[in-house]
Amino acid sequence: MPHQAKEQLDGTGSVALARAANDHLAEAVKRHPSRFAAFAALPTPAPDAAADELERTVRDYDFKGAMIKGHSRGRYLDDEFFWPILQRAEALQVPLYLHPAPPPQQVIAASYTGNFAPEVTSVLSTRAWGWHIETATHVLRLILGGAFDRYPHLQLIIGHMARLSRSCCRESRTLFPSR
Repeated sequence: MPHQAKEQLDGTGSVALARAANDHLAEAVKRHPSRFAAFAALPTPAPDAAADELERTVRDYDFKGAMIKGHSRGRYLDDEFFWPILQRAEALQVPLYLHPAPPPQQVIAASYTGNFAPEVTSVLSTRAWGWHIETATHVLRLILGGAFDRYPHLQLIIGHMARLSRSCCRESRTLFPSR
C-alpha cells in the first residue's frame, strides 16, 4: 500500500482499500504464523468503519493493533471525529502505531519550500525533518487535546520518534500539568 494512501482518500475509497490490504496481509500471516504478525490498515477518513475494521482484524485475524500514517487530509487524531478509533483500540487493548507521514501540503508550501531544488523540499519535508516534526506535533495534539484523559488505557506506539522525543519533551514540560 503506498505510503499514506488510505489516509488521504475519501471515506468510501479508504474502507475498500484497507479491507483488501488487511485480507491480503492476513493470508501472508496465515502462511507463516511463526514469522509474521500484523498491524491493521485502517480507513481513518471513515472513523466508524475504521473502528469496525480494527475489531474485525483483531478478532478474526489476531492482528496486534493498527498502523495509522499521520494525518488524514490535514485532520489529526485529537479531532473528536476520530475518537471512535481511539475508543475501540482502548476497548480491544491493542496499540495504535502512529507512523510518520509528510505534513499537509500547505505546511510543505509554507515551511519546506524555499530557494532550493524541489528534491531538497521533498527530503526536508519527509525523512530529514518534516516526518519527525509532524509526528511530534500529532502526539502533542493528542496529549493536549485530552485523548489520553478520555481514553486512559489507550496505547500509542511512536517508533520513529525516539530520537526527537527525548529533546523535545524536555522543553515541553511547561505544557503539561504536574500529576
